[in-house]
Amino acid sequence: MAYTVIWYGRKGIIDKVTFDAEKVAKDHAMAMFQTRRGDDGAVSVEVRKDNGLLSLAMPRTSAGGAPSESSLTASRHGGCRREP
Repeated sequence: MAYTVIWYGRKGIIDKVTFDAEKVAKDHAMAMFQTRRGDDGAVSVEVRKDNGLLSLAMPRTSAGGAPSESSLTASRHGGCRREP
């Protein structure tokens, strides 16, 4: 199954990269988020399965900075878990 990492900027999609393994795609998205944010102006990144199902989402924070650890935790758990 293919996994696509989709990078979003303020005006839409910046780039798409496809990986064969989910873990590799997620690790790439999390490791490169700060770099892509600085270099390309990325505000969020998603990892999607080839059937369109969302596997990981890292949205920008309300202050426009990097995602907080609580938002990353929520993303890792399908957005179902809320941190206090």
